[in-house]
Amino acid sequence: MEDSKRSSVKSQLSENTSNKAGRHPIHNPADNAHGTPPALEEMESVLAGFFRATGVSVSLLTYPEGRTAAQAGWQSLCKGFHLSDARSGRVCRDNCLSLLASMDGGDDPAARICGFGLADAALPIFHDGKQVFTLIAGQALTQEDPDPEKVAEICREYGYNRESYLDALTRIPRMSMHKLLDHLRFLAQTVARLYSRDESLKEKDCALKKLAAAKESYRSLVRSLPEIVMRLDSEGHILALNRTLDGTPVEMVLGSNVLTYISSKFRSNLDKALRKVVETGRTGELEVKAAGPNQSIKSWYEVRIMPIEMEGKPPDLTMIATDITRRKAALKALVESELKYQTMLDSLQEGFFELDLEGNLIFVNDAMCRIYGLSREEMLGLGYRQYTQSETAEELFEMFNRIYRTGEPARVVQYQVVKLDGTPVQIQMSASLKTVDGKPAGFRCICRDISHILEAQKEKDRLEKKLTQAQKLEAIGTLAGGVAHDFNNLLTGLQGNVSLMLQDLEPAHPHYDRIQDMEAYIAAATGLTRQLLGFARGGKYEVRTLDMNRLVDKTLHMFGRAAKEVTIHRDFQGSWAVDADSGQLEQVLLNLFVNAGQAMPDGGDLYIQTQNIQLDAVFVKPYSLEPGKYIKVSVTDTGHGMDEATQQKVFDPFFTTKDVSRGTGLGLSSAYGIIKNHQGMLTVYSAPGKGATFNIYLPAAAKAEVAMEEKASLGILYGSETLLLVDDEDVIIKTGGEILKALGYQVHLAGNAKTALEIFKQSHQEIDMVILDMIMPDMTGEEVYDQLKLIDPAVRVLLSSGYSLNGQAVEIMQKGCNGFIQKPFNLEQLSHKIREVLGKTDCSE
Repeated sequence: MEDSKRSSVKSQLSENTSNKAGRHPIHNPADNAHGTPPALEEMESVLAGFFRATGVSVSLLTYPEGRTAAQAGWQSLCKGFHLSDARSGRVCRDNCLSLLASMDGGDDPAARICGFGLADAALPIFHDGKQVFTLIAGQALTQEDPDPEKVAEICREYGYNRESYLDALTRIPRMSMHKLLDHLRFLAQTVARLYSRDESLKEKDCALKKLAAAKESYRSLVRSLPEIVMRLDSEGHILALNRTLDGTPVEMVLGSNVLTYISSKFRSNLDKALRKVVETGRTGELEVKAAGPNQSIKSWYEVRIMPIEMEGKPPDLTMIATDITRRKAALKALVESELKYQTMLDSLQEGFFELDLEGNLIFVNDAMCRIYGLSREEMLGLGYRQYTQSETAEELFEMFNRIYRTGEPARVVQYQVVKLDGTPVQIQMSASLKTVDGKPAGFRCICRDISHILEAQKEKDRLEKKLTQAQKLEAIGTLAGGVAHDFNNLLTGLQGNVSLMLQDLEPAHPHYDRIQDMEAYIAAATGLTRQLLGFARGGKYEVRTLDMNRLVDKTLHMFGRAAKEVTIHRDFQGSWAVDADSGQLEQVLLNLFVNAGQAMPDGGDLYIQTQNIQLDAVFVKPYSLEPGKYIKVSVTDTGHGMDEATQQKVFDPFFTTKDVSRGTGLGLSSAYGIIKNHQGMLTVYSAPGKGATFNIYLPAAAKAEVAMEEKASLGILYGSETLLLVDDEDVIIKTGGEILKALGYQVHLAGNAKTALEIFKQSHQEIDMVILDMIMPDMTGEEVYDQLKLIDPAVRVLLSSGYSLNGQAVEIMQKGCNGFIQKPFNLEQLSHKIREVLGKTDCSE
């Protein structure tokens, strides 16, 4: 154990004792780069004073590092002799190691006589129970005269000069070991006091730094708070502040009175609160409205005022202001919401009511009162058994009990109640659980009077029948449209040949009049096919933006000339424009006017009114129309009227109340189809003996610019351009080709789409225009049009069809097709349409 301790001490001091002069194995203080103790200069001064007073050399070593902290007094005997020789130096080191190793870890000193006869002692120095230094003193003689024989032996062994060695011995201080230890204890106490004092100062400095850091941390915390925190004196002057106030820098705010930043209406309240806190020492709270000096920025604050006790004078105050502007706004919005909620519930058509857990009414809205025929005061407090029949009450009990147990709402419950006047009312109700803080508190219910459901069911059945009828009409219409299309192709062949014959014959020819009659018959047949297409809702012919007032007035003039016994009353408001086919709308209006006149055989009044109206989604839903702006045309007569059964069939094809000789029954059905195809609706309202009103609703045009009326025809127009005629009907190809040649054009003929595309691909540079049939078996007109545009984007195309301008034709027109002509067409119509598409109208003959 002793060897281990000596080895540890040796390792600590090995560096300190190498290549050093002096008696003890301690290094020069200049080499002390680490572990320098506090108050070093004072310690060195104390050690130096100790050496001067006692002549005893002394060293202060740090513990446990063993580094020299301070030292004083090196005897010439050690420096000049003992440490100058390697052998004697090892003896010194071993003596020192042995001395330090002999310390037992307690606070007792260690002392011994070294191999050269000198006394050495060591003493630990403690602070707060821990060793911090080791104090070594020595190079003293404990006897007055050294042993001459011992001196001679040392000199012989290490080769010292005896006289010089004896001379150095005379300067070694003489004292007993006891006295040396007393000196050492005194010195140790002095060093310990210096160290303790310095440590206290160091701890105080550290505490001050921590305090400063804590204060800065507190300031940072306060500055980061969302609240405004300020310190006030007892008069309300601002002493400290954690942020700018009303955008004013802190340094400019300090010293001013906090009342300056409060809205004038609230200054008195805050002033009273400040004074009360000063007087009572109790915390105060209030709400104020703050405003800057210019009263421009206004916010609500919740203010908390706390006293700060000040010895011998009135307390300062801490005021914390929390911005509650948003909270106030939210509360205001909540109050408004509750009022709105109440108003909304009272405005509901459905009844709304709340029940407590016993089933008593605690809230009812106005609709609930209307449904039950009782006032709010009469209803509140009633139990559900008091306003329902016994069987119903039991069902409701089971329902509410189930809702209470499961928390699941009852979606739809139907029951009957009887009003005070005995009127039974069918009620449909849904109910849910009302909770407060997560606990059941009652029930919320919505109900409505569904007594009208039976009537509505009847109406539904009627509408279903009407739908079935409409589907039947749709099927008939599709068939009629196909027949009309094929018939138009035949009429085109007839019309073409008739036109060519009239071109070749002189008016004096004996068959000229007959051929003109044939052309009139063809025109009449064309009108018939147009009626069929109108009934089939197959499309519009030529859509233009029209002034509805002008169109209605024009048609009235035509009707008025023939119906002298009818008095016409006009009420035209400033009408929006419509996108429509003027010829079809004239047909619809004329049908309605004629029907009205026939309903008043002895004369009467005909009222015509136009209006701009806005239709909402609810109104148009049964008619599958879009909500928006519409033009309404009302035609009202004072005739004999119609019963409900007649009104249900009035738009059916071939239905008529007239003699067979006076009508076909296609007039109103055709009118209905035309209006429907214009994305509008036609309705009727009538009663026996009360006359009838037909209402036309047409969507307003997106643009207000009305198209100019067409000028009268200027005769046949000729040309010399090259045209490509495409049609799958041989009669159209043959007759149409002859007509085009008769008009002076160079003509390419194609009986199908494939041939047409091949011709156009090879000769598109010389072809000025393509007349394209819309319905073909191999490719649709739209597909052919797209292929033509790929070959030549600048191609001019005139679309031709036995159908009217329907959905498919409209799509082709919207893609940029240059014109549309409906079959059958005569020579004059075709010649004008060709010149219109080619952009030239000055080729008449």
